[in-house]
Amino acid sequence: MSPRSGQRGFTLGESIVAFALMGTAALGIVSMQRGLFTGQAANRDLLQATELMQECAERVLSVRRVSGYGNVTATPSATPLCTAASSCGSITAFGSFSVPTITLRDASNTAVCTCSSASCTVTVSISKGGTAFTPLTLQLQNY
Repeated sequence: MSPRSGQRGFTLGESIVAFALMGTAALGIVSMQRGLFTGQAANRDLLQATELMQECAERVLSVRRVSGYGNVTATPSATPLCTAASSCGSITAFGSFSVPTITLRDASNTAVCTCSSASCTVTVSISKGGTAFTPLTLQLQNY
């Protein structure tokens, strides 16, 4: 059978190839969507962790401001206990995030509870579900 002149259309083979290409493209889009949602969740966690660490750092800086910039303490609340890594004041755990912790190190890189030396490093860290985020580090100088 030969097609009549002027009759147009796709052959069965062309239709199968077109459907296969469209199916492959649809699968690619669906797999990208899954990766997109996973990436959004990771970015949301990173943003929340950063905001919690920033709030803790602001509390450390406010304690330093109140004390006349002479020293900074690892316990920005009234809690008298200080360990090498103290919790950040009254900030509580948020969702499945841990309470932010503060670590103070003096100029000789020794962990201290109160830093009154000319140079002090404050590290604020947080984790979620056992995964630690990159800590926030502040370098404080007396002036």
